[in-house]
Amino acid sequence: MSNEPNIPPSDLPPPLLPESAPIPIAPLSYATPPPPLDAGSLRYVAHASWLAPALILAMLILAIVLKQHGDTSSALLGCGMIILLLAGLSCAWISFRDRRGRSGIVAPATVGLTLNLMIVLLTVGGIFLRARQGTPMLSATVSPAPTSAQQQGWTQQEVVDMIGKYPGWVGISKRVEGTIVIVQWNDDAAVTRKFKSAFASDFELVSVAVTGRTEPTTIDPASLELHYPNFQKLTAIPPRQVAATARSSRDTLMAALATPHTEVGNSQLDTYCFFSPAADFTTATSITLLLNGQRIVIPGKYLSVAQKDVVLKRTPGAPPGR
Repeated sequence: MSNEPNIPPSDLPPPLLPESAPIPIAPLSYATPPPPLDAGSLRYVAHASWLAPALILAMLILAIVLKQHGDTSSALLGCGMIILLLAGLSCAWISFRDRRGRSGIVAPATVGLTLNLMIVLLTVGGIFLRARQGTPMLSATVSPAPTSAQQQGWTQQEVVDMIGKYPGWVGISKRVEGTIVIVQWNDDAAVTRKFKSAFASDFELVSVAVTGRTEPTTIDPASLELHYPNFQKLTAIPPRQVAATARSSRDTLMAALATPHTEVGNSQLDTYCFFSPAADFTTATSITLLLNGQRIVIPGKYLSVAQKDVVLKRTPGAPPGR
């Protein structure tokens, strides 16, 4: 019998380690549903579902007041109202999910859900109605210049052509005083060339109209300011400075252009404003002006011929843009 040690062959796998108990691991947080809120916390959530619409109403009133005073922070309030609406709907859903066996939860949650859904329906309905009604007919809000149209050879059709066949900046705002429409007159249009030929100075012409008025309305044409995205602004040229360069009828133009324009009986107010010939309207985002002594904001943008055509077609009774 050999005394050599029993050495296993080198091609055999290593021996298995002894089995050990598995290491306990805590379940992941998303593996199980969150525990229901206690009754006290759930009541707070249920009441928050109807407090959110109340705060939205208060913010809406504040936004309207700020907008009428020319404050652009009303847009930030709009974002806050959207967040509150989503929070109100979420609180109502959480309250109904964990409501079993809890008193004082269903009633406030139902009120909150109803109010939040009403806000959603009113918002969607308002957007739909505004899309169907369209914007005011631009050609109806721009009249020939303050001097006699027959004297200068202008026609209303030339104004319509200027709006529908040439690009330009347009701003529209519906307010309690009426609908305010601001239109830039394109330099290539025939009616614009005829208007500017009456003056020795050069300028960019803008018309401001307020339609549907029920109260006396005053616009200061020297108060217009053109605003840009980089927070820069350009102030309008005082109308007196332009009227002083009139080639004829200087006194008439001075009286018509150089003072704040007020209308009492007429349902539409029209006034004309002037900017530097170097003014860039293609990037302007808004125009502010003094209406009845208060500075207001008229949002707008530079529209192509096709975009103007869409605006005209969306308005009942509007003439074709082309």
